[in-house]
Amino acid sequence: MQNFRLSSGQAMAAAASLLLLAACGGGGSGDSLAPTNAVSSGNGAGTSTTATSTSSTAASATTSSTSASTTTVSTTSTTTLAPFNYAAATLAVSHSGFCLTTPDNTAGSILRQFACISGDASQKWEIKAIGASYTIRNIQSNLCLRVNDAALDPALVIPSYAVQNTCDGSTNTLWTFAQSPTAGEFNVISRFSGLCLDVIASDLTAGKEIIQYTCNSVVNQPNQRWKITATAP
Repeated sequence: MQNFRLSSGQAMAAAASLLLLAACGGGGSGDSLAPTNAVSSGNGAGTSTTATSTSSTAASATTSSTSASTTTVSTTSTTTLAPFNYAAATLAVSHSGFCLTTPDNTAGSILRQFACISGDASQKWEIKAIGASYTIRNIQSNLCLRVNDAALDPALVIPSYAVQNTCDGSTNTLWTFAQSPTAGEFNVISRFSGLCLDVIASDLTAGKEIIQYTCNSVVNQPNQRWKITATAP
């Protein structure tokens, strides 16, 4: 057997190699240690904290509101209301401003124009609907406005006067009202003759007679336009 002698330097190198093998656990397994990834929350406690992020979707609710728009058609009538069923009213003629007046309580008396006097019963007339026509009755005399003929004398030699007489419902006691071109003023038309209530010759004198005459022989003539105003009976 051959004796090996190690120098002191060699002995020290061998001892170092043995110590290294012991520290590495033998190193012959070929296994490697998987690295550990530590996630630190940074709270200093060494506890690994997993932060869960919750995604919140805000549902935007869209409400569809249907507004039902109702259009109300307001119909405004520009037609002047016919003066019907007045318990009492005055009839003032446009050209003079005078009122239709009975001079007395006698049947057959000719009606005239006189200055309007408030409360004067001789100037108050009941206007009452009879079908599509009207009777015009004087409050004082209790007689009706009427015409006694349907003829018209253009020369007015024999004027066709408007008179008061018995209210018997006959056609010559019936009248209609036609809106004139002047708002609030009417033509008063006999159903018997088709002629208009008229101040003779457009006279402005108090007491002048009322006749029936061709309607609007002069356009919108003021001595045939009458304003009807309600009054106490």
